[in-house]
Amino acid sequence: MLLKQNSTASVMGFARYSRKPEIEPAELVAAARNWQKSFLAKQDGILMHAFVGNLAGEFADVILASDAAAFASMSQNFRGDESARTFHSMLDESTIKLTQIRLLDNAFQVPTGFSSIEIGKLALSGVDGEEEMLASAAQLKSNYLSRFPEAKAHVMGHINGDNYAEVAFAENIGAGRQICYGYLQDESGQNFLKHFDQTSFDLDFWFVLA
Repeated sequence: MLLKQNSTASVMGFARYSRKPEIEPAELVAAARNWQKSFLAKQDGILMHAFVGNLAGEFADVILASDAAAFASMSQNFRGDESARTFHSMLDESTIKLTQIRLLDNAFQVPTGFSSIEIGKLALSGVDGEEEMLASAAQLKSNYLSRFPEAKAHVMGHINGDNYAEVAFAENIGAGRQICYGYLQDESGQNFLKHFDQTSFDLDFWFVLA
């Protein structure tokens, strides 16, 4: 994993996909690590990259960047890099879904000590706005997430329109799932969830592979 500590990020890139059937998982992991070390580590403003998988056998990249310009520069340079082309050639292009997220914490520190990332996409219900939702997210962190030593970081992000992202970093996937599903039994968790159209939830848990 690429991790530049003591750095502040404002943008997250999230790309999920499946491998081509003829590509072995171990091949993809090796190619992702090579791309990470040969290309991403050398890009200005790219603060974190985790190549991750989920329990359904899908894969994803989670990237933290200092700002939108750094993320755009990396995306532009991607096309000309050999390690990036090799890695990309192993992916089933029909399955690739890209999301850019503007983090709503102006001082979000790149976390450490995690091996699991929960990424949830949610749409506001229309009852309250962003300000009220962020106030509930702050209460969730102080009243609920703070009880768990396995919870390493939590941040909200804006995708577009009324669409938002919740991102939670945990020590491991088991803890991440337990903490997240515990929202339903906790008052601050329930207050947070009420801001969103629950038919819009798109939630998954990812574990670090490289």
